[in-house]
Amino acid sequence: MELSLTLDTPFLPGSADPNRVDPDWPLRPSEVKGIWRWWARALVAGALFERGLLHGEPTSSIVKVPTSEEASCISRIVGLNLELGYAGKRDSRASCIRIIINPDDQQLLPSQLITDELINIFQRIKLLTLRKSKKVKVKYRSDIDRGKVKVNPEVMKELDIEDKIEIIIKSKFKRKSRKNIFIAIPSDDVPKGEIWCNENDAKKLGINNNTVIIRAPISLEYIAVNRTIKLIIDKNPFCKLNGAAVEASLSALALALKYSCFGKGGRRGLGCFSINASGPYSKLFMMDAKELINYAVERVSKVVDSAIKDCRLKESKLDKCELPPMPVISKGINYIDCVENSEVRNSISKALNNALHPYMLIKVTGPNVLDTLHNFFLRPRRTIALLGSHHRNDDLRATYNAWVLGLPREQKNTGYMIKSSDVSRRASPFIVSVHGDRAYVSVFTSADWPTQLEWRGAGSQSISVNQGRVINAIAIALKELIDYSSKSGLQVVRVWP
Repeated sequence: MELSLTLDTPFLPGSADPNRVDPDWPLRPSEVKGIWRWWARALVAGALFERGLLHGEPTSSIVKVPTSEEASCISRIVGLNLELGYAGKRDSRASCIRIIINPDDQQLLPSQLITDELINIFQRIKLLTLRKSKKVKVKYRSDIDRGKVKVNPEVMKELDIEDKIEIIIKSKFKRKSRKNIFIAIPSDDVPKGEIWCNENDAKKLGINNNTVIIRAPISLEYIAVNRTIKLIIDKNPFCKLNGAAVEASLSALALALKYSCFGKGGRRGLGCFSINASGPYSKLFMMDAKELINYAVERVSKVVDSAIKDCRLKESKLDKCELPPMPVISKGINYIDCVENSEVRNSISKALNNALHPYMLIKVTGPNVLDTLHNFFLRPRRTIALLGSHHRNDDLRATYNAWVLGLPREQKNTGYMIKSSDVSRRASPFIVSVHGDRAYVSVFTSADWPTQLEWRGAGSQSISVNQGRVINAIAIALKELIDYSSKSGLQVVRVWP
């Protein structure tokens, strides 16, 4: 089967140098396979959770994780029964379904440097392009060639300047500030608080004896929208494939490509592709959202039922407000009555038809949907839309629950810190994919969060996380997402379940 993936949003793939696009492999088969396996695990885990076979266990630092038997069972079913490869102690096998990307087909994917426009729009790109800067005086010298400046080598090292330097001539009006790129020449003769430039350059730019800001130029590359990458999905010639397993596995791939994106900012709507499929099973990639998820859940559930005999799991009834120990695609429990705050509960009930499940897919449509949703996760943008000022505290901040948008969540030693030394991060449970004027937000409610956090700002606050707090934090974030979308002129509809 051949898949043509066309970029709907800017793509920041990186390479061995994280700031450069790999010209041969802008989208690597390993990255596609990793996200494919992630969605396959969520489907398998969801089937086990609904059957009362996935409960997890607490650890000293995480609310709940799958037990070793549960994790082994999920890995085995994904690897062997869904044909995606298994590296267990026994029955190990390479993947029976291959992803082929021919580098020769990717020559129409020229990279370019990130623009100021994209930096100003997308918070994730702004963070990736943050650079150290320094105020200095400009002095001119007649013995310096045009287009070059001399800089103290210690300043160059401090600012990560290699061979070029950006000089910013500030204006009280931000749009009138001017930026110029020069070749940087290290010189010990130059004081640390100065740079020396050509006399004619200084006069032309009007910067002699002026204070300017210097920093390294932008080096982050990206691929613009409407570029196409071709994928071939083929079988391993050494495998005898099971038709039911292939359908289940490819339905997980369709979910991965439709509702996840790739590269930096992939969970925030960057690197999203629309799909055109040809060949066997291409119908899976043409299904609408609800039909595809139902199809994937049904097909994977059948595979799980046929494979469960090889797992050593104990069945027991799920508690009313029990969370799965990992992200799952399941509607097995409705947590709406577990939400403590009645205002939050009623708001979600009204907007999402009385539902808060372990997995929900929400469609958001309207103008500027990409940058609006991308920046929901930035508190100032969120509070400006919700409260009219970035100085005010929204409910997530007031209740110390903004950690639910993903960890780490800190800058300059403020924000939410994970207290346990053996947990370094927890990805956001909100995954945004954007296609034109519509976006899909996948919301996963699960218990795999650090148990102890600390908020630091004007003071500090210790935060204990348990299953109930996760449910309430997700609910508050959902309410804010709905309100934020509405006030930004967007429409929100629950798609699944």
